[in-house]
Amino acid sequence: MNALPQIYKDAVKIIKQAILESQYRSAKMISGEQLSLYYGIGSYVSDHSRQEKWGSGAIEAISEQLKKELPGLHGFSAESIKKMRQFYEFWSQFINRSPAATDLQVTDTKDVSSYIQVNSFALQNWSPMATEINRDDFLGISFSHHMEILNKTKDIEIVLFYIHETVMHRWDKYTLRGPRDPERYSRQLRPDHFLIQTGPSSRQDVQR
Repeated sequence: MNALPQIYKDAVKIIKQAILESQYRSAKMISGEQLSLYYGIGSYVSDHSRQEKWGSGAIEAISEQLKKELPGLHGFSAESIKKMRQFYEFWSQFINRSPAATDLQVTDTKDVSSYIQVNSFALQNWSPMATEINRDDFLGISFSHHMEILNKTKDIEIVLFYIHETVMHRWDKYTLRGPRDPERYSRQLRPDHFLIQTGPSSRQDVQR
């Protein structure tokens, strides 16, 4: 087989890069939508379960009913819903603006979608105090990765470090289950790892 001319190799390189960047944007959009949904559900469940608005076993009962009403639904076991609550309760300390008065108004509408906010990670809802968080990195890993990191540590600086490392090295969730490496954290931690980035990136999203 004849060698591919250089001009064709250049074309392949250009097209390949365009494909990878498109795949990254698409994957990040999907991951971001999922994270925002889970965060919104976590907020709703936290509010109702922590303040004793629901009785014992409520999450298990809700999970079972969801499976009946949405056959084939995955990712909403009682354990998963509790993880969504954990995800919300950790990150709500850092990333969301304080609600405006209009957000707190009670409405008589029967639109149940108004009870769960699913755009929490939109820029307009991102707290100005969250400048230490790289939004690109945050949205660039899956919910499974986030939960592996939160199971490892609750120290925000170390959490951000592991998020960044996961994106940069494309770690899978099994890699994150390994023992924590304090020396790696101390050696590689840099403040500029975590600044918000809103521009295009060539990194591919880390999937489940």
